[in-house]
Amino acid sequence: CRGFLESVRKSAGTRLPQILTWTFGIQHELIRNLSLDVAYIGSHSTHLAQGSNFDYVNLNYLSLGNLLLQPAGSAAAAAANVPVPFPTFSTFTSHTVAQALMPYPQYTSVSSGSENDPVGSARFNSLQIKGTKRYSNGLTLLAYWSWMKNMSTLQNYQYPAYRPITYSGDSPPSTLVVNWSYELPFGRGKKFLNSGNRALTWLVGGWNIAGYVRYSSGDALSFTVSNNLSIMGYSSKFPNYVPGVPILGTTDPRNFDPAINRYFAPAGAFVVPPSYQLGNLSPTLDWVRGWTQKAESVSMGKAFQINDKLRAQFRADINNPFNAVRWGDPNTSITSANYGQVTSAADGRKIQLYLAVQF
Repeated sequence: CRGFLESVRKSAGTRLPQILTWTFGIQHELIRNLSLDVAYIGSHSTHLAQGSNFDYVNLNYLSLGNLLLQPAGSAAAAAANVPVPFPTFSTFTSHTVAQALMPYPQYTSVSSGSENDPVGSARFNSLQIKGTKRYSNGLTLLAYWSWMKNMSTLQNYQYPAYRPITYSGDSPPSTLVVNWSYELPFGRGKKFLNSGNRALTWLVGGWNIAGYVRYSSGDALSFTVSNNLSIMGYSSKFPNYVPGVPILGTTDPRNFDPAINRYFAPAGAFVVPPSYQLGNLSPTLDWVRGWTQKAESVSMGKAFQINDKLRAQFRADINNPFNAVRWGDPNTSITSANYGQVTSAADGRKIQLYLAVQF
């Protein structure tokens, strides 16, 4: 075992990640001062640092059920032709059938650190569309929409035989962002209210309004269940999915009452797998997500000259101007009494006033 781990360490130390990327893009000016960019970005990564567990009970042996918890030298184990790994095995604290069937029964754990095992892989695909309006008629605007999907094996570290590439869950698949700034067309040199009345010009001129919005898909959710397979060498266990059963409950944020409603339906689309099964769900699901994420803010300000030596600037910043409720992610532990319950929310409307005087 020592020689095996040393060979892993040496081979890992000489291999760096390999990342291939490719990009294709088109830029076009639609009309004067308005351009459109469309780009595709892809990548494929191999030899990523990833931890591995080498000491676990093979899936084929999980069908032995409760026998796995019996002593390796018991009559039941002998009847099932379970060998005793070495003569002093019965003196170990853990001398069960499960421990005897592990590749390295003399150890309770054999694994490589995440920095020592370059066996991970990932692939990334993204479509990005951006519209840009350069400054004209007092308006500037930048808007982009992106779609992306990141798949990797880094979530599936339990044992080398089980390395499917699954959704990584570290980025929303769809995101829309709009950022804009507009100088209001009032006052001296503008289209409206540009009379020679100095008081009126001072009052209505020089105002600017800017806004920012960001809308994205909800967080990819990970469903959990109590793990009774840790003694078999498995660090985690996942629920089973029952097809055809509704997953979601109340998902309209405007009509959601956390004291009454649950985000998930109570019918049980996800259930606890049998004792000696891992479950059929992936660590993170891209097809079950939390609330749509949104951020909105607006800012309005004015700079004005008081006299030759005195200048002032006023601005009002408002976050979440519509005071929308932005719920946190629901409880995803299917064995919890609070399954589907939402217990958090982001801040409500915030207003900040700013006044500066320069002299």
